[in-house]
Amino acid sequence: MSTNPAKGLLALWEAGTSPLALLRAAEPSGVQDDALARLPVGARDGKLIAHQRRLFGPAIEATVPCAECGETAEVTLDADSLLAMAPEEVAPIAITSGAWRIEARPADSRDMAALAMEVPEAAERALLARVVTLCTRDGAPADPANLPPEAVAAIEDALEAADPLAAITLLVACPHCGASIPALHDPAHHLARSVAAEARRLLAEVAALARAYGWREADILAMTPQRRAAYLELAA
Repeated sequence: MSTNPAKGLLALWEAGTSPLALLRAAEPSGVQDDALARLPVGARDGKLIAHQRRLFGPAIEATVPCAECGETAEVTLDADSLLAMAPEEVAPIAITSGAWRIEARPADSRDMAALAMEVPEAAERALLARVVTLCTRDGAPADPANLPPEAVAAIEDALEAADPLAAITLLVACPHCGASIPALHDPAHHLARSVAAEARRLLAEVAALARAYGWREADILAMTPQRRAAYLELAA
């Protein structure tokens, strides 16, 4: 990411909205794309939350639609609290369920990209096929496709515990009707939305200063926010 905060933010905005594209733009240059793609989803999203905090502070404000009354509930998450949930290292898991023994690794961006091609009904089993690294039944090699529901549930619980930021679930009380609203926080979506809003504000400043003084975008972006604000006040 650029050492100039304004240029860095615009580069992040131009990167798009996918988690991996945002992370590539936000991370220091020299970090290999393959290394980012292999990060467990929770570790990847933890980095996105850290960049959200660096750019916009620890408060993450979100809105959640209520299916009961149609109104919108507001919720504020704390980035520091979310980051405190993340383990120092996301490790593979090993479980025993009845006669089954399974070892698996947490899903990464490559797995999620592959799942996008699957129909929803097949997604769970397709993901298992990718992340299970060892599957035996009574000591003999077995196909993960034959895992019983209780073993699948045990794998999912163990992976969730190993990589807790992979699925940040919320239960928000609707202030209008009192209903409990289940929701899933998407760090990439929230970061992309925050960056887009700030990028539009920054470009509006650039346009106003360029009209007033005839300056180039690069020269305007090189200024500190305080200097841009002062010139905007003088031009008003």
